Amino acid sequence: MRQPGLLARPLFEPTLAVVFLAVCAIAALLPGGRIDPGSALMLAVAIASSRLSPGGAVTAGWFAVVLHVVALVRGGEPALWGLVVAGTVAVFGTAAHGTTAVRSWGLAVVVVLSGTTALLGIRSVFLAVGAGLATPSALILFTIVYVGVGAVCGALLTAGWIVGLTLRRRADRTARRGPVETWLMQADPVASADVARRRHRLTVDAIVAVMFFVVGTVAGTPASVVGFGVLVLFTAAVALRREAPPAALGLAWPAALLQMASGAGPGFVDIAVLAVLFATSAYGDRVTRLAGLASVAVGSLTAAGYLFLQAHRGAPITAATWASLATLLVGCVAVLGLAWTLGLLLRTWRTARDSRREGLRALEEHRQAQRAVVVEQERSRIARDMHDVVAHSLAVVIAQADGARYARATDAAAVDSALVTISATARAALADVRVLLAQLRQDDTVGPQPTLADLPPLAAQMRAAGLALSWSETGEPLPLGSGAQLAVYRIIQEALTNALRHGAPGGEVRVALGWTGADLAVSIENALDPGRDAAGGDVGHGLPGMRERAVLAGGTLNAEADGDRFRVRVAVPATPAAASARETA
Repeated sequence: MRQPGLLARPLFEPTLAVVFLAVCAIAALLPGGRIDPGSALMLAVAIASSRLSPGGAVTAGWFAVVLHVVALVRGGEPALWGLVVAGTVAVFGTAAHGTTAVRSWGLAVVVVLSGTTALLGIRSVFLAVGAGLATPSALILFTIVYVGVGAVCGALLTAGWIVGLTLRRRADRTARRGPVETWLMQADPVASADVARRRHRLTVDAIVAVMFFVVGTVAGTPASVVGFGVLVLFTAAVALRREAPPAALGLAWPAALLQMASGAGPGFVDIAVLAVLFATSAYGDRVTRLAGLASVAVGSLTAAGYLFLQAHRGAPITAATWASLATLLVGCVAVLGLAWTLGLLLRTWRTARDSRREGLRALEEHRQAQRAVVVEQERSRIARDMHDVVAHSLAVVIAQADGARYARATDAAAVDSALVTISATARAALADVRVLLAQLRQDDTVGPQPTLADLPPLAAQMRAAGLALSWSETGEPLPLGSGAQLAVYRIIQEALTNALRHGAPGGEVRVALGWTGADLAVSIENALDPGRDAAGGDVGHGLPGMRERAVLAGGTLNAEADGDRFRVRVAVPATPAAASARETA
């Protein structure tokens, strides 16, 4: 488990690794220096990754020990202090940031590396005795000394492991909200992914910088303090090229100028210039990209002039020398410009890829929004149907029950008729509710829907409920789409239900259907009850549902009180061509 301080110190271990390599390089330059490059590189990797990947750090440390032993077998004499320093950092990382298994592995490293350090030190004493260069008493003395050295190394390694474990437990006790990465993942997965990518990029850049420094030291072997400073500046530029391109460009220019001031020629370290120019166009902002492009132009002129002066110092100026200068300038522009252009191409490709991803994400969000709208519309339709079915059926049931209660003493047959009507109405309502519930459970379930042919049974049912209903129809009926028929049926059903519930008791309710050449006009009017709301209020699924059904059918609806009457007028398009088109759709 990584501790909350991880994100606050992402460059500590990589920086420590760079310092470690710098010390190794300085030690190699000193008289009698004994540094194995391969072992030093692996130890630097172990230091750099001790926080982000403690298990990998221990693995790199084991490879360093193997390379160290190989160097001894080949006759070299690499120093042991590097193993102790890097080992202490690595075991600290296993205890502070590793899992239980990694912590146990780190403790095993403490024991094994302590013994290995002592044995490697004693080896030289035994070789000296075998060659007759030391006496047995000297052997005993040096054995005691190196065993003590091994004990000291073991104590340092153990102290590093214990300190790491102590800090881990303290962080576990004080971290109230949990690790920062976990909190970021819960709060914002996108931010968490960005943090993970940034951490990975920093680790890779640090490892690349370490390898650049080691290869630059081995290949170039800085012969002066100026050469070593140039290598350090270029290494820092390589490490920061993606995280901070302006800073990398600001470090590369002094390093290049310092290299030219020392009189050194082109070498391995100049690869850093190409990497920095690539990064300015690939990862920098607009100003940084323009600065990189300007650096290509100015750097090409500077480098071509420097190389020209080095090659033709003291030589007479001829046409051939000018041609050489032109060739150098073209070559520098080609090399530096190619690095900058490749970075720009990478940036363009990455932008196009991100645009495609955003486009696909937007398309998917649009599809999801469309599906949500369809689902919401379907639920609204089912809610309207449920309201129509339940409100109509309950109104009929209540009216019949009240009538039967009042007629019970005078007309027993009326009670039986009312009970029959209640039973039939309840069964029909139950069947409709089952169809609607089936539609909620499964989108593909389509039950039978009412049509205009079901209007006469509806009228008979309302008359049986005690509604004084008069019905008239004029004109020649025209083909009407199933959706429009359902809308007309539900509107008439809702209007009659409102008249039964809110109209004047015993008042006449008139329903008129008029067929014209283009429309079906429906009019429902009833007498108002002065003591009640005309239509139950324009809330819920009553009048709004009626208006929406009319609009969806391509028509209009007007519902308003006119004196002591309440009128509902509906007009639905009923042309044969429109009806045929709706049926085909």
